[in-house]
Amino acid sequence: MSDFRIVTVSSIHGLDILVSEDDHSMKSRLAIESYLKVNDRNAFRISALYSINQLFP
Repeated sequence: MSDFRIVTVSSIHGLDILVSEDDHSMKSRLAIESYLKVNDRNAFRISALYSINQLFP
């Protein structure tokens, strides 16, 4: 549940990126589809999801 709160806060505040190492729940295909659907319905954009390794190779 806290994963969705993190994404919700980032969407409401219009953050460009969101960094997480949680590939199994927060960045799963189903979760991302849910974020997109809810954000589209509420006219929010989704933050780009990255891992630390993607930002600092």
